[in-house]
Amino acid sequence: AERHASEGLVLLALSHEPRARLRRHAPEMGLPLFQCTGRTAVSYEADAVPTLVLIDRARTVRFAGSGASALRGLRASLARVLER
Repeated sequence: AERHASEGLVLLALSHEPRARLRRHAPEMGLPLFQCTGRTAVSYEADAVPTLVLIDRARTVRFAGSGASALRGLRASLARVLER
C-alpha cells in the first residue's frame, strides 16, 4: 500500500476467515491478512466479508470478490469517510 500511495490507490482487504485459514494476501508483500484483521471492520463499522474495496485517485469506490454484493450498502459510508 505504501508503494502505491503516491499513485492514489488504496486496497482494503476484508476477511472473516479464521486465522488458521488465512492465506497471504500477496507473496511480494509478505503480510498475512490476519495482521490487519479487524482494523478495517472497526474503522468502517461493518462486518468483514471476503472482498476487496478499490478506491482510485478520483475516489471512485469499486468492489470485487465473492462478498461484493454484501458491501453495496457500504458505498455511502466509504464516501463519507473519504470526504473528511
